[in-house]
Amino acid sequence: MDFDETFAAIKGKVTTDFLVHGEQPAQLALKLTDGDRMYLPVGWSSDREKVAIYDRLSRDFGGKTEFYIFITEVWESQADDGVRPSQNPKRVECLAMWGKHVDGRAKVASWEIKRDPLRLEARGHDERWTGGVLDGVLFGQSARLN
Repeated sequence: MDFDETFAAIKGKVTTDFLVHGEQPAQLALKLTDGDRMYLPVGWSSDREKVAIYDRLSRDFGGKTEFYIFITEVWESQADDGVRPSQNPKRVECLAMWGKHVDGRAKVASWEIKRDPLRLEARGHDERWTGGVLDGVLFGQSARLN
């Protein structure tokens, strides 16, 4: 499967699994340049843990990744005087996934999580998303890790 097919397949599985289990642990799907594929749990509870995970990913997979797809539950909110989304009382709970190919192609999908009854509502997204720290970590490009 190529990048687009893999993204579509994971998108279908993630949404189905979420509606069955009511949660989605953070995970990273990788296709390496040697053809290997893997799923890695990548949850963190602090910025320090996040930097440690990024350092390990860079060491193990930096420059060896053809594409990645990151799946996680997130809090989203409008910028509000430097308040993190997780601390903003106007936050929205979402399920999100984004992927990036080393050639620059990107895909994004997100859903607002509704809990009573459990359902997912598709949110708008921008296919022009350009990536972030994970690009530098996994594609071997320079990136600021904190």
